[in-house]
Amino acid sequence: MSRGPTGYWKQSAVPAGVLAIGLALRLLHLGSWGFEQDELYTLHDSSNLAWSRDGAPGIAARPVYYLVQRVLLEVLPVSEWTLRLLPFFFGVFGIWITMRLAREHFGPTASWVAGLLVAFAPWHIYASQMARYWSLVYLLSGIALLLLHRAFEQGTIRAYLGVLGVFVLGGLTHPTFAFPLVGTVLAMHIVSTGGTLTWQRPTRNALAGLWIPLVLIAFGIAAVLEATGMTRAYSNNESRGILATLRLVPAMVQWLTPEVATAFIISAVLLWVGKQGSDRRWAGTAIMGTLGAGVLLVVASFRTGVYADYGISILPLVFVTIAGLAARLATNIEGAVGSIVPVGGAALMISAMLPGVVSHHSDGSRHDYRSSLRYIQEHGPDELVVGWPIVVQRYYAPDLHMVERWAVETPSPAAGQWFLVSYQRSRILKEPPGLREFLDMRCRREHSTERPRLDYRSYRVEVFWCGKARDEKITG
Repeated sequence: MSRGPTGYWKQSAVPAGVLAIGLALRLLHLGSWGFEQDELYTLHDSSNLAWSRDGAPGIAARPVYYLVQRVLLEVLPVSEWTLRLLPFFFGVFGIWITMRLAREHFGPTASWVAGLLVAFAPWHIYASQMARYWSLVYLLSGIALLLLHRAFEQGTIRAYLGVLGVFVLGGLTHPTFAFPLVGTVLAMHIVSTGGTLTWQRPTRNALAGLWIPLVLIAFGIAAVLEATGMTRAYSNNESRGILATLRLVPAMVQWLTPEVATAFIISAVLLWVGKQGSDRRWAGTAIMGTLGAGVLLVVASFRTGVYADYGISILPLVFVTIAGLAARLATNIEGAVGSIVPVGGAALMISAMLPGVVSHHSDGSRHDYRSSLRYIQEHGPDELVVGWPIVVQRYYAPDLHMVERWAVETPSPAAGQWFLVSYQRSRILKEPPGLREFLDMRCRREHSTERPRLDYRSYRVEVFWCGKARDEKITG
């Protein structure tokens, strides 16, 4: 049976348009930004497939992305553009999976609303343009949610084995992939398909196809890491403790935007108090998934550093929940007002995210040290450079002599040295006590990089000269 113009528009043209918007926003400036420190670690670890790197984890706890990246490195030259092809691809695919997930639970209206939310999300755009595994974590999280709900409905071993495969891939991409799924699975066992609260034990097929194999695989991986001395792959020495987590939550809300975070909370609550059983079950999984991820982030913070990136696997729950409420309101409100609700809701969310999107494409969402390093190369390449991160200097300006430490007791005015200083808003990264006073009293700012922004973020890089006068060498 052929579809009419309206059916074609809803089923094909609108989803294709949403994907085109998402693709364009991720392709724009894909290779324009300088490599971030972590991206250069990706290049190193993918090239060498090292299980550890200078005392750091290497690929031991997260090998999937690096193994795929290694294949591309064999056929493509290394550049900012080519190293970001994988996250770009996974990012666009992530939009499509989100639309499929929303359509399956809430229908075609929710599909395009959820797709637009992901397409314009600054957090997801950044992840899709960063040579790291985060856009893949998002994608696998969306696939896991899609297959998990299907498996609970179908109840076959084959369906559960599909979930098992995604769970293993996700866990070996980054362990935080599983954080929201813990609460999600628990919710699916206590909220029935009819939306009532009742405990449902795992079925025999679920145990045989998913949970028993998953536990065995998890213990097997842990045993291998323990036997090889690689348990440190799951920890680092920075940003530990509950205070780190308390700082993390506002950072994730800012990445998401406060408006979208608020819309998610309202949407989840309204779907939960609604009358439709399937909506209540989804709301339960979304609420418990996000809360469970928060609890696990707190627990993880006592063993390892925690960062805002760790929350990206929560985002499919967020976007689909908001889109689901918009679709339900469109259905329940009669007349033209009902059809306007999802359009207005999507426009409101996009307007909240738009400053972040514009700022990202104006100034980036990372520190770009290239012009600062070029300035030092042109005006004093033989002098010592003090700053951070040294891995970026070694890639873009290997001829410079740089130390990755702050030494405010030096330099001597008779000698002199450069300071390469990175800011996030008013905070200096890796700032030791007394650095600002030292720079104000004994140094002068010679170079600064920052383009106009519409959001709260700042990725300014400044170059200071400290020591003897260099007026004759300064040209700008």
